[in-house]
Amino acid sequence: MINYFDYTATKYAEIDKWIDRKIISIDAILNVLLTILKNIKQISNRKEFYTKFYCIKKYISTNKGNFEQISLLNDTFNNLILWHLNYTDNFDLNLLKKKFIYFKPDDQVYIFKRLFYLKHTKQIDFNFDELDEIVRADISLFLLNEKFTNDFVLDISTHTIIEAIKSYLSKGNFLFESDLILKDLKNNRNKKFKIQDYFEQCNGRMTAEYNWHSEGKIKQIRFPNNPELFYYGIEFPTGIEREGRNYYGSYTYIEKNPNFEHLKDEVKKLPKVKWNPEKKHWGVPATYKDEVYLFAKENRFFIELENKKHYDNNIHLVEFSKYKDNEPNIPIGINFCEGRKSKILHNKFKNEFWWCVNEACFLNAEINHLDNSFKPENEQNKKIWEYYTLLDILRILGINTDENKSSPIDFVKDGNYYKLIGHINAFNRLVEKLYCLECGDLLYPTETSHFALYRDVKFHCENQNCNQYKKVIYLNHCLNGECANIVDSRVSKQCELKLYICDKCGTCCSFAMFKRRLENLKLVGGYIHPELVENVELEKGHLERAEYYCYKCKKMMTQISENLYKCNSCNVSYDFEKYKWLNKKWTMKPYRRKDYPLQNNK
Repeated sequence: MINYFDYTATKYAEIDKWIDRKIISIDAILNVLLTILKNIKQISNRKEFYTKFYCIKKYISTNKGNFEQISLLNDTFNNLILWHLNYTDNFDLNLLKKKFIYFKPDDQVYIFKRLFYLKHTKQIDFNFDELDEIVRADISLFLLNEKFTNDFVLDISTHTIIEAIKSYLSKGNFLFESDLILKDLKNNRNKKFKIQDYFEQCNGRMTAEYNWHSEGKIKQIRFPNNPELFYYGIEFPTGIEREGRNYYGSYTYIEKNPNFEHLKDEVKKLPKVKWNPEKKHWGVPATYKDEVYLFAKENRFFIELENKKHYDNNIHLVEFSKYKDNEPNIPIGINFCEGRKSKILHNKFKNEFWWCVNEACFLNAEINHLDNSFKPENEQNKKIWEYYTLLDILRILGINTDENKSSPIDFVKDGNYYKLIGHINAFNRLVEKLYCLECGDLLYPTETSHFALYRDVKFHCENQNCNQYKKVIYLNHCLNGECANIVDSRVSKQCELKLYICDKCGTCCSFAMFKRRLENLKLVGGYIHPELVENVELEKGHLERAEYYCYKCKKMMTQISENLYKCNSCNVSYDFEKYKWLNKKWTMKPYRRKDYPLQNNK
């Protein structure tokens, strides 16, 4: 039986069943586990470590929390595991530096975040150099020792976080300059590099819609003898019309309003309120506007004023939801929350909002987990530090990540941090494109985009020995939502309106896109370029006019048929048969430039 137990967690789960079936006694299994621990004299790989780990974990749970016999073994690995399992507060940072690599990625993340919790609560203290040593101590061993690389995977995300912080402290940007990371990426070109545990997951875009269903109505009522004065008239039905069905067919009947008595009690609480039996409504003097509006908000009443601004007057009837068709409304290509907070309130819903993938989101997912008011939801067994994000870690370290651009209006709170998140989201979307074609190194974002569709659309190579060093590369999804191609400035030329041409479908720009971008910039209070205003005023844009250009030479494509376009110079063609989105009836071909080439033209 001693030889049966190893680093496989499921084997230890069988012990409880054996005890229940009286196959083995508790004392006997405790002796087996203790013997295994005594026999492991030296740890040289992760399999041996986790054999010890699961033995200790099962021993303690079977022995009703008693771990005295394990402590008496006087083994440094045992002590570290006991600390990790929260059975002892004894902690040795120097020991952790030497043993950190033996923990699995999930456990490494848990330990790393726990260290910051202990630092935040002033139970321990360490500087960043000591933190770096935790993973640095065994990195060289990992890179050189093939036994380690074949035996298990180092948690690259934790190492990457440390590298990113080091880079930010020394250079002001979050670059991943690590032999380990570059080796992992270059040796695994088909592997999507993801950091899963240090950022706030997007749980769905919070959208706002008016729900015009109300319990009643509030109107302005003018006094007949003095039209300049008015009062608020509050009315709500005593019954609700229902539809029934019997042997003779359908019929309507009045059912008592189940909320009537409650609403009557609530309206009576308003100051100076009076029942008007002739008008059959409750009247409240206009001087008590705030109280009336609060009543409307708390009881879902529609406010009908003479100004007819129903949207502005009934903001309280807006309902917020992050679900669409009963599924979280997560934008395509977004893993982690990267919404940039608008500087002004939403013009329609009068709420603060965050700009994410060209739309408003009314609930930023980023939470300050260091706030004493934060309480984990629905996961009672999850420790508070397990919720920590990199932003929490940076705050504990006292590192400011605000982005100060050239104009004061473009100051971005935690902009450099969100730039990093945007980069990671972009990496997940654009992973096949995010390598320098010259040297093979990763590309990095140049700056936070100015309320563009995605935060990062401009990248460059940071390798100073590369011929492409610091040359700006544009990467973004094609405007055609059915295309799903990544437009790459290394591949494509720009059309005359300075938008890069998709090499798959030829889409570059549209009047609707320019108009939408102008409206979005006005909405969030961003900088508006004069060329954008001109494009909108002159209704510029190629998509609506069915004007397509060659991505190689940027010359006009010749229309061969309704859905087929070809470049006579470059042997490039676009076939739109599969793109229903490009065949909409609103295409303004009558406004197409007169010299646009058709196959029958000479």
